[in-house]
Formats: sequence, C-alpha cells, structure tokens
Amino acid sequence: MVYAVAARADSMTDPALLSDVHQGEKWSKPTEGKLKIDVDGAFSQLTGAGGWGYVIRDGQGVVRNAGAGSEEALQSAFHAEPLACREDLRAAASLGMANVVMESDELMVKAAIEGEDYRLSAMGGIVTEIKILKAMEFASCEYFLLLANL
Repeated sequence: MVYAVAARADSMTDPALLSDVHQGEKWSKPTEGKLKIDVDGAFSQLTGAGGWGYVIRDGQGVVRNAGAGSEEALQSAFHAEPLACREDLRAAASLGMANVVMESDELMVKAAIEGEDYRLSAMGGIVTEIKILKAMEFASCEYFLLLANL
C-alpha cells in the first residue's frame, strides 16, 4: 500500500489536479540529514467523516514512506489534522527515522503541539500522544506551517 500511495503522490504534478492554493508552490527540501513529512487532514461538515494522509520524503524528494486513512466520525477539521500528525510520527518512529521535519497547513495544530493550551480540549489526548512521540522517538522533530494555505 505504501508504494501505491507513494506512486500516486509522485504522479500528482499536473497543475489541473492541484488546488488554486497550491499552484505555483514548489516542494522544498529539508535540511541535510532530515526527512520531511508533509501532512494533511480533510473533514466533511455534511457527514462528519474525514481522513488524513502523509508523505515522507528525503532531501532528494524520494518518497520514503506514505500513508492515508479515513475516519467515520470526526468532530472538525482540527480533529483530522492531529490524526495525520500522530500517524506520520508513528510510521517514522517505527522505521527508525530520527530526524524529521513536519509540514502542515494547520496553525492550530502547530499551536497545540508547541503549547499547553489544548491539553484539556477534546483533542488533548491526540496532542499529548504527538508530544510524547516527539520527545521519546526523535532526536530532532520540527514543525513548520505551509504558508500557502494561510
């Protein structure tokens, strides 16, 4: 499955397939010795369903791992994004990837991961798990915002 997702991610370079927000945006390499994880979540207010996905690439842009999943009962778009972050960190940790950079378009997730304000929120458990994964499994784990969507 990873190879199918990775092949699909590599093939999505046709501008017609990209949203207006991402057109003209170019993937940027992580710093030397790090892997870059691009994450995203999706949510339908109509159904409450959603999903998440991630792609882990090395400094040359080669896909090292990828994953996606769906959830039938999410509370919000903010619920989908931390799920993506948690799953990508789990995958990276299980593969022994010690130096990673995560990139997302969700400002609230960055604030939750870097602060304490969301500890008692409905997403507090997921955010806490992300923090524990970062602290225990990675020598270096940075989080950056993808500014094109802000």
